[in-house]
Amino acid sequence: MGNLLLDLIPEAEMARERNVSTPTLRRERKNGGGPPFRKIGRKIFYPRDRFEQWLGQDVVTSNAELELRRREVSSSA
Repeated sequence: MGNLLLDLIPEAEMARERNVSTPTLRRERKNGGGPPFRKIGRKIFYPRDRFEQWLGQDVVTSNAELELRRREVSSSA
């Protein structure tokens, strides 16, 4: 078993990777819809393998499909 902390992405790094702000990440954690996360003490980390899975789920084949997903997310919120 390797070092588990190496497989965790800190919050600030996740924000840079996704080109979003840390408040956006906080909002996603509160409202749902963002990548899975883990809280260790007061710090937030994102498991790299779960982030990659989450990222793969966001693939669409057309703008129409993207718009449909956005509507589904906004209507469930």
